[in-house]
Amino acid sequence: MRIIPVLIILLINISLLAQQIPMNKTVTITAKSEMNVNPDQVVYSININQKRKSFEEAYDALDKEINNAIDMFLKEKIDKDQIKTVAYNVQKNYRWTKGKRSDDGFVATSRLEAKNKLDTRKINKVISRFAKGSPDLTLNIGFSISDDLMEESNEKLLTKTIKRAQKKARRICDALGKKVDDIVSVEYNEGGGQRPVYYQQNMMKSRSMDESESHYGAIENVKEVKINLSVHTVWAIL
Repeated sequence: MRIIPVLIILLINISLLAQQIPMNKTVTITAKSEMNVNPDQVVYSININQKRKSFEEAYDALDKEINNAIDMFLKEKIDKDQIKTVAYNVQKNYRWTKGKRSDDGFVATSRLEAKNKLDTRKINKVISRFAKGSPDLTLNIGFSISDDLMEESNEKLLTKTIKRAQKKARRICDALGKKVDDIVSVEYNEGGGQRPVYYQQNMMKSRSMDESESHYGAIENVKEVKINLSVHTVWAIL
C-alpha cells in the first residue's frame, strides 16, 4: 500500500524538474525548390515479341532477337554495360473463336534498354540501323538525365533550398522580434527527375529513308526534365 504514495512523490518531483528546465526555442521550416535540366542522355527502348508453337521455340526465337538487338547497339558503339534486359516473359497463348478457347502456342516478350550520350547524329544512325533490321523490333526513344548530371543538379538545388529555408526562418524571427541562431537539424529528400518519355519511331517510314537523312531532328527539340528537392530544417531562436 506504500507504493502509491511513493509514486505520487516521484511524479511531483519529475513535474517540478521539468518546470525548471527551459524549453529550447526553435522554428521549423520546410522549403522546396525545383529546376529544369536539359537531358544529356538518350534512352533506347526495344520491344521484342515472338510467337511459336512450343515453349522452347518461342524462347529460342526471343533469345535470338535479343542478341540481334544487342549486336546492333554494339555496332553503333554503345557500351555493353549500358544495355540491359528490363523485362522478359514467355507465356501460353490462347485464341478465342465463337466463345471457345483454343490453344495458340506460346508468346515470348522482352524489353531492352540502352543508354548513351545524347547526340542527334548517333540517334539517327541507330534509327537507321534498326529500321533495316528485324521487323519484330519496335524502337522507342526517350531522354533522361545521367547520374552524374543528376548529382550535380541536386547539389545546386540543395544549396538553393537551404538558403531559402534560412531566409524564411529569419523572416519569421524578425516578425517575432527574435534572431535566428544555428541550425539544429536538417533532413532533405531528392525528388529526382521523371522517367524518360518514349517516342515510338515509324520503322516503315524509316526504312524508306536514306541513311544520310535526318530521321529524328535536333537536340534543341528535346524537352527539359524538371527535378525537385525538399528540405526540412529546424533552427534555434535567440
